[in-house]
Amino acid sequence: MRLIILLLITFSTHGQSNSKLKAKPSTLEECYPYLDKIFDDTSKYTFKVFPERIAVSRLHHGLGTWIRNEWGLWRNSKLKNYFVNLGVLHPDDMSAMILTSYHRRLNEKEIKIEEQIEYCQEFYKHINVRNDSVLYSNMEKQIEEDYNLIKNLFRNGDTVQIEIYAPEKRLFQTYATSVTGYAVINDTMKMTAEIVEIKSHKRRTPEKKVGDSVRLDIFSVSLIPPRNWR
Repeated sequence: MRLIILLLITFSTHGQSNSKLKAKPSTLEECYPYLDKIFDDTSKYTFKVFPERIAVSRLHHGLGTWIRNEWGLWRNSKLKNYFVNLGVLHPDDMSAMILTSYHRRLNEKEIKIEEQIEYCQEFYKHINVRNDSVLYSNMEKQIEEDYNLIKNLFRNGDTVQIEIYAPEKRLFQTYATSVTGYAVINDTMKMTAEIVEIKSHKRRTPEKKVGDSVRLDIFSVSLIPPRNWR
């Protein structure tokens, strides 16, 4: 039986110390040692074993935002100029290429930088704008494919850690918060699990109780790495 942690799609940039890396990266190759330090074991293992497109998209608003802000991809940094010279103009594409290349490196695959550049340039040719929405061709099909790929990573009986909605009252206001709980997957087709434990909190009242069934958000799951996985 495996243990899996269910988390919101966020990323801590302080998983490991990067005290030995003073300057900011200025090329794609220089990004890798930083990412080796930034990722903790759980985050790195999950990033590695998840399918590439899913692994990268999960971090777009977490680590991806940090990369764009801290490494100067919105400004005139050396790293931004490096990508501009390659023909990659948008910071979102730059951070995606960094994470995609790192994913391939962890899995000992070819980086194929020219192929990534071509994909970025072709991507914008297939965008449709409808009212205030931006639609991407084949987006719904890709989401369905990704969902099915992730589901194959789970088995009935897996224990997961989940966040359960638990409003907290402070003075005259109520805040949206959560408490940590544990659940066991009982239906991988529907991705449901039964809560077996809920951590208590003085001021928070969880909306679920032990024995309740919950639907898992599998796009925010982190897998605990096995021993000697490196």
